[in-house]
Amino acid sequence: MRTCTHARKRARTRTHTQTGAKRCSNNQDEQLAIAKALEKIQDLNHLQGNQWSVAIHTDSRITLDAMANPRNHQNLVEQIRDEIRRLENDNWTIHFTWVKTHNNFGNELADQLAKEAASSSEAETAYNKIPKSAMVKELKEESELVWQSEWDASTKGEITKSFFPIIRDQISKRLQMGINLSTIVTGHGTLRSYYRRFKIIDDPTSICKMGPQTADHLLWEFELLRKQREVLKNCITKAGRQ
Repeated sequence: MRTCTHARKRARTRTHTQTGAKRCSNNQDEQLAIAKALEKIQDLNHLQGNQWSVAIHTDSRITLDAMANPRNHQNLVEQIRDEIRRLENDNWTIHFTWVKTHNNFGNELADQLAKEAASSSEAETAYNKIPKSAMVKELKEESELVWQSEWDASTKGEITKSFFPIIRDQISKRLQMGINLSTIVTGHGTLRSYYRRFKIIDDPTSICKMGPQTADHLLWEFELLRKQREVLKNCITKAGRQ
């Protein structure tokens, strides 16, 4: 958590350290820090006077925007609003300010305490509701592992597997699959070897007479594609040096 509270009216500055569950997001940790800071302010009701003021300083602009958005009803955002209403009913005035990251002592101290809490095995876990984004990420990773296992065990799609042995790499490339690319990476389509396989033609020999017209033949041997092949090699070499 990276929020520091400072209470006025002859109160000492107090520091409180808690943490969210390991799978909580950074935004949840920021929101939890503010909610817990507001809870602790209630302990200052013994101060003299009939009206008090408190400032909450945070480097999380996302959290401040979420609090100001009436359409945002996330659990921690609503918890913050409830705490604000409770304190205002007790004559507290709450001020929120945004501070730049690593720009002042209070923010640096909060960052240090957050790191200590995150690495401590004894830190109190104050919130354990996992965000939807974390669950989606975990399910995606698990499905990719299952997919990869089935892909490795399959005896089909050997040509495609030679291009994309790792499922995650294939997904991340976001290739625009057209008929030519599909033909090369699957071995299916407008190849004479493919037509011969299904007895559509009798002779699978390429028009350059250097062997059967397969995907590998087009990539590495087909004479009429020599210039394009050199351009491709140069592009790959140049990209590898960058």
